Amino acid sequence: MKKPRLTVEREVLEQYFHDYSVCGKCKICQACHVQEVDHERFWRNCPSGTAFRFEAYYASGKLELANAVVRHEIDPGERAAHALYTCMLCGSCEEQCYAVKQLYPLKVIELLRERAVRDGWGPPREFEPLKAEILETGRPGAGPPDGRDAHDWAEGLDISRGDGRGKAGRGKKKVPDTLLFAGCRYASEPRLSSELRALALVLKEAGEEFTILGRRESCCGAPLMDIGERDLFEQVALENVETIRKSGAARVVTACPHCAYVLKEEYAPLLGGVELVHAVEVVAPLLDDGTLAPRFELEGSFAYHDPCMLGRRLDIYDEPRAVLAAVPGVDLIELPRSRRNSLCCGGGGMAYHAYPGYAADVASERLYEAGWTGADHLVTACPQCRLMLSDALAGGLDGPADRALDVRGIWTVLWNSLSGGKGA
Repeated sequence: MKKPRLTVEREVLEQYFHDYSVCGKCKICQACHVQEVDHERFWRNCPSGTAFRFEAYYASGKLELANAVVRHEIDPGERAAHALYTCMLCGSCEEQCYAVKQLYPLKVIELLRERAVRDGWGPPREFEPLKAEILETGRPGAGPPDGRDAHDWAEGLDISRGDGRGKAGRGKKKVPDTLLFAGCRYASEPRLSSELRALALVLKEAGEEFTILGRRESCCGAPLMDIGERDLFEQVALENVETIRKSGAARVVTACPHCAYVLKEEYAPLLGGVELVHAVEVVAPLLDDGTLAPRFELEGSFAYHDPCMLGRRLDIYDEPRAVLAAVPGVDLIELPRSRRNSLCCGGGGMAYHAYPGYAADVASERLYEAGWTGADHLVTACPQCRLMLSDALAGGLDGPADRALDVRGIWTVLWNSLSGGKGA
């Protein structure tokens, strides 16, 4: 019997029998839209297939695996799990395949992970600490290494808080209608705190009133959903939905694309008429109507890296480019693999938790591509992309990217132009 989903209606692998049974192994899932990429190195776009090369690591092979699992033709083990969980869920395969054959390989892979959890052959044991951290602390990762409160990123910014520590928490001020959902990756990682503060300062500069949940905010559950732990995800999701409801927010602005996707696609049915948007959807119109007016010129060429969640999943491509284009002096260039052809940063699907070396190689390939364009700065609007690309850059590279290149967050770039480089 199909178990009902607590957020959106639960689907099961068997519902996509048509997709995994009619795949003709045409290989279109392996590449970009080739007519849009004119360099021989950059046509490949499946991270796991490119890295491991066997059919099982491409979407077509995973569809065959799903077919065999449903038909009880194999007894999946560690090798099947490796093929399944090295997938970065970037969605490039579905971007290519659906346009031609109207198949949903990404959805099949996601449901195959849920099936692997149900049948006991997934996820790999390397993901156990991740699950425990989310369920026990509300966020993946160890958090700030110096023992600070994971959410003290907003200290000194005079932001209304919903955890009893700020002005709204003490009842001295009406809670604003807008809630800024920081996201655990931004809030827990000290290297990203300045980027999150920059976003908050940009919103304040525009006159936007908003509150944050502070210590009451917990992981949206995206990592659990990614690894197929659907029941655990729904447990976390329901707790978050209740917290958001209690905040009284009429609009939730997310900083992280992963949070944006989960809230828009999973939480929305339970949040009634609450508006759910990513921050670039808020800031781009404020730049367009002149509410925000960047005035300090920045130098150099800037290439924008499209995060998989923000781009292919949510179809948000123009807004981040509009943000960068509004900054005086910015020479905005496109990567060969951009927009719907974007290459994953290496941080998708939680693969980096189990296979960090492989994930770093994917990030390094993206940096090679950025270096090949001659860009001075590689900019992104995703915390996971920022970390993966920054870490790969720090690890040392060969090829075009070994010259001067840095990785920046989009909000730091914008705030520097608004403030004259005062920092966040």
